Amino acid sequence: MENYFNYLREMVLAVLSNFARWMNMRWAVPWAPVPDDFVRYGIIFDNFASGFGFWGWFFFVLFAIFFVAAIGALVFLIYWLLRKYIKFYRTEIDRERLREEVQNLQIELYNATQEKNRILGLQLDSLGISPSESISVGANNEISPQTEETEEGEEGAVPGEKDVRFPRLIAVDEKYAEISTHVELPPDATDITLQEIVERFRNYAASQLKLYYTIPAMRAFFASMGTGKIIILEGISGTGKTSLPYALGKFFQNNCTICSVQPSWRDRSELLGFYNDFTKKFTETEFLRSIYESTFREDINLIVLDEMNIARIEYYFAEFLSIMEMPNPSAWNIDLISSPQKDDPKHLHDGKLLIPQNVWFIGTANNDDSTFTITDKVYDRAMSLFFDTQPEGLPHQGTCASPTSRAVRAVE
Repeated sequence: MENYFNYLREMVLAVLSNFARWMNMRWAVPWAPVPDDFVRYGIIFDNFASGFGFWGWFFFVLFAIFFVAAIGALVFLIYWLLRKYIKFYRTEIDRERLREEVQNLQIELYNATQEKNRILGLQLDSLGISPSESISVGANNEISPQTEETEEGEEGAVPGEKDVRFPRLIAVDEKYAEISTHVELPPDATDITLQEIVERFRNYAASQLKLYYTIPAMRAFFASMGTGKIIILEGISGTGKTSLPYALGKFFQNNCTICSVQPSWRDRSELLGFYNDFTKKFTETEFLRSIYESTFREDINLIVLDEMNIARIEYYFAEFLSIMEMPNPSAWNIDLISSPQKDDPKHLHDGKLLIPQNVWFIGTANNDDSTFTITDKVYDRAMSLFFDTQPEGLPHQGTCASPTSRAVRAVE
């Protein structure tokens, strides 16, 4: 037994001794000759210093200064790189913390919304109100059922609104029930050239709306309409980007729909609306109503997404970017609701709405620090026109780039 403990002591001492020797050879031994090297440097200096002379000492001091400056620059570079790394590392940690906080806030908001819906459901049950009935919430969060009949002449009342899930789209059905939407072209419209329609529109905009645009800008815009369904008008503020589709809608006698994009838009529900399971109704947007109304018409319909890059386009407009990339226009269907009913709008088929070919989506984008960069995914699916300048003396005069390349500018 005593021999074993002696063996164990000798073995531990041997391992520790070997480890200490390895550490000494790894870190201390390579630096052992350094003091001798400095002694050698001193001997060499003593052998030659006496014969330097004036210029020798001058260059000696000069090179010494350069050497010290180089060492100082190297030390400063290492210090600067370490600061950059530490700052970047801290920034990434802060971003990760912010992401976690945002996720936690979203979860808390979702839980609060669910709790609110549960409380409202309990109040409805206590009042004997069915969730499918229309209700109103008072200033003190008191719930009361609305009357079955809407007073005659009440602003915003839609016939049958309480019985259908898409009241605004049903109103469009009723509007065009007895209206002929066939477009009769004038005799001189069949052989009209691009130059003629550009000149007519420019004269109309200048005389009727006091808006002035250059011929190249108009040619590029009409050519873009013949190339794709998504057009982006970029440039500085005040160059007439929004006024251009507005004037064109007046020119074609079908006013364009202008939808202002909000910074909080993150998904398609902000653009198309959503189905509310609590009220059993679809919250319709003006954007959706305009697309649906264009299914009844044969003329040109323009929908403007004003300041479209104030939110990330590939977030809220992603479904349209994907659908309109399909080569077959009959497959341009948007899913609105998963459970269709008989009383849904008549142009909804199996809960889907087909994007008609007479619709153009025109987005305006300001190039400043308050907006997001338009990604290549969006550019690949759209025609981009640049409005770069606003000539003095002519308000809202646009000058834009060639529609074939967003990097080339052609100013009149």
